[in-house]
This record gives sequence, C-alpha cells and structure tokens, in this order.
Amino acid sequence: LSMNERQYLNILFEKINQWLITAHLGDKIQYELNNNEKDILNDYLIHSEIRRCFKTIWTNIQIVEQKKILFIEHITKEIYEERMENNNDDFYLFIQSLIGFTKLIRYIRDNYRKTIVGHNCFLDWLIIYDKFIDNLPLKFEEFHTLMNKNFLFSMFDTKYLALEMKQYLFTRQNRSNISNYVETLSMSTSLSSLYDLLISKYYENLVFLKPIIEITSTDRYKNEVWKHEAGYDAYMSGIVFLKLIYLYKQKKFNKIEFNEHQSIFDICLNEIQLYKNRFYAIFIPYISLNRYDINKKYKKKLQQCLVLEKHNKEQLDMSDIISHFNSYCSMEYEINRNLNKIYLLFQSEQCQRRILKDYLNHPLYKIEKFHWFKHSLFIQYSFAISSIVLTGICISFLVKRRM
Repeated sequence: LSMNERQYLNILFEKINQWLITAHLGDKIQYELNNNEKDILNDYLIHSEIRRCFKTIWTNIQIVEQKKILFIEHITKEIYEERMENNNDDFYLFIQSLIGFTKLIRYIRDNYRKTIVGHNCFLDWLIIYDKFIDNLPLKFEEFHTLMNKNFLFSMFDTKYLALEMKQYLFTRQNRSNISNYVETLSMSTSLSSLYDLLISKYYENLVFLKPIIEITSTDRYKNEVWKHEAGYDAYMSGIVFLKLIYLYKQKKFNKIEFNEHQSIFDICLNEIQLYKNRFYAIFIPYISLNRYDINKKYKKKLQQCLVLEKHNKEQLDMSDIISHFNSYCSMEYEINRNLNKIYLLFQSEQCQRRILKDYLNHPLYKIEKFHWFKHSLFIQYSFAISSIVLTGICISFLVKRRM
C-alpha cells in the first residue's frame, strides 16, 4: 500500500476501534466515503484490509442518493468465518472493475462488424492488442495473422486516406481562390488541420453533396472545440472520415448515383474499400493488415526518384525533410553516407511535377530528377577508376617514350 492508502486506512481503523468499544452484536454504523477517499482505495481493498484486521465486523458498500456509503456491522467471530468461506462476490466484482475496458475491446472483437476509424492509429492498434487481447508477438507477420483472426471488421486510417486523396483534396488549381490560412493548413495531414480544412468554406465549395453531422452530446461539445481530448479527437476523426469519403466519391467518379437499396454513406464507403486496413507510415507507402496485400508495398515498384541536397552541400535533417515532403504523397526516403543527399522515391508522376515546380529556384534546397550517369555511385566510381587507369596508361606511355 502507498503512504496515502495506509494513512487513509489508519484513520478509518481508528474510527472503527472507537465504535467497537461501545458497540453490541448486531449494531451497525455508516461511513460516507467522500470524493477524495473513494478514489484512494477500490472497494475490494477496503473490504479485504478491514476484514484482515477486524475478525468481528462485516462490511459492504452501497450507493445511497448518489453517495458512496460504507456499512459496518458488529458480528460474532463464527459468523465472520462462515461469511468469509462463502464470500467470493467482492473479489469477483473487484476483478470485473479491473477489466472494464477489456470487456469493451472483447465485445468489439466478438460482436462488432461496423467500420472502425482512427487517425494515424497503427500504434494504437499495437497497444490495444498488447494490453487487452494478448501479448504482442515479436514478428509483424504473426501480428498480421492474429489481427485478421481477431478483428473481422474494416479499419480506416484518416491520415493515410488524406495522403491518398491529396489530388482531390489539395489540388493546385483550387488554391488560387482560397485564403493563405487554408493554404497553410493544406500542407499538413494532422487531425486538427484536416478537421479545420474540412469544416471550412473551402470544402463546402468542393462538394455538392455533404454529410449532415450533428452533435447530440452536452453543450460542452456543442459550443467549444476540445482538441487533443480523446473523445473530441474521436469525433474529429469521424468528421474527417465522412467528408473524405464523400469527396473521394464525387471527385473520382464526378457523380454519386443514388440507389434505393443503399444509403449514400454505404455507396461512398464501398468506393474506398481499397484503402481499408492500411495505415500511415513514414518510410514506406503504408502498413497493411489485409490478408492479400501485405507484401504489395514491398513489391510495388517506385517509378519516380528525385535527388535532394542543399546548395551549400551541408548535411540534411531527415525529420525536417520528412515534414516538408510527406504532404505531397506516400514516399520512401534514402540518404547517402555523408548525410548530404536524400533520394525521394514515390509512384506519382503528378507528385514529381508538383515538387519540381514548388522547389524551382528554392533558396535552400536543390532538387532534380535522378539520372543514372549523374547520380549513380556505381557509375561515378566506374568513371573514377577509368580515369585513374587511363591516367596510369598515359603516364606509362610517356615514360616509355622518353626512355
């Protein structure tokens, strides 16, 4: 027990001792646990500590008029021993109180078949599995298999979705008509920035069919924004997800065809099934928990390559580079041994054109397309060796000629 817990029990024990001096068998007293006291020890530990020290009393806790009351009864030692033998309820309730959130996760695992949405949430799933399902396996392949076995519903990562939908969400031709505020937001796929963008007039002008979203909670959430609070972040993730899938359906197919057998939400949801169970990652296009595309991200050929370096040839800050270029598209980063040159590898030719245009005549960075003869170390070393060999041959020829 901690010092606070021990101090709390000592005060309670002193009051019980004072009462027992004059109490008769069958007498009862009540002790109200105030807000501070009821959070120090849980019910099970209160009962177990009192019963360990007092063999002629029995305790139980009840809620009376929204107050937590400890009831103490003076009994014989024989009745005490009989009740101890037959009492397992307190321990069971104690265990149930400890696994409250575990029961929720297990319910979701066993009964829930609706879509689960999060933002940049792969680490969250690792923690959920490790803390509430089973020990986290050492290999990703095992984790992938176990997740497919335990969770049969679709999972979506709104950060990954936003990156995949950048050509619809942050198109250059639309930027000339919007404010600098939205221009700044559009460079970030953080939850807060996406939420601000998708509830702005910029989004309202992008789509003609918009999801209707109403908060049915208290005025606390209706009138104020509570970013970084878990419940409100979940709400923002839901908003971002809904608006992204509506935008994707309209921009990709230029229309939404109504179907009497499906809601508009289901129609939009069906169109993004390609992106389910894929999660945002920094150094690879995505992390997949799908059964059949787990290795696609490794086999996928990245056709575009740009070479980035500083004009002064100084070393590059990898975290700074990632923050600048991660908003364009999913890409991989490779850095040379001297840390002064980074290769940007990605799939989209449109993304390549945008980067080259944005960084044309940039004051700090120099970016150009990868050329085999110019940037390949193998070619450079080959030319260097060839030059050395040719120089040696020329010197040898001149020496022989003079001799």
